[in-house]
Amino acid sequence: MQSRSTLRATLCKSDIMSTPTTPNLFQLRKLATKHGYLLVKSPAADPEAEGYGLYLLVIRDSAGRGSYPRGVTVAEAAFAEGMGMTLDEISSELTRRA
Repeated sequence: MQSRSTLRATLCKSDIMSTPTTPNLFQLRKLATKHGYLLVKSPAADPEAEGYGLYLLVIRDSAGRGSYPRGVTVAEAAFAEGMGMTLDEISSELTRRA
């Protein structure tokens, strides 16, 4: 008979493995960092706003932030132009680059 902790770990592991299509934000941020990108979320707080729930992959600068040499944040400029991707699109882009 399995102990409770072993059974609990087995159940958690099977739950994670049963939903491979749901991207995990923490894992995506880690993978983006591994590839030299910064994963940035849209600042839109209103669910009806354009760009709500979208993300961008930004190339890190020497300070570890994504910015133009002029100091304008890349993400802010891109979100202002209506750019962005869902987490599923980010996931497929990062796995394609792997």
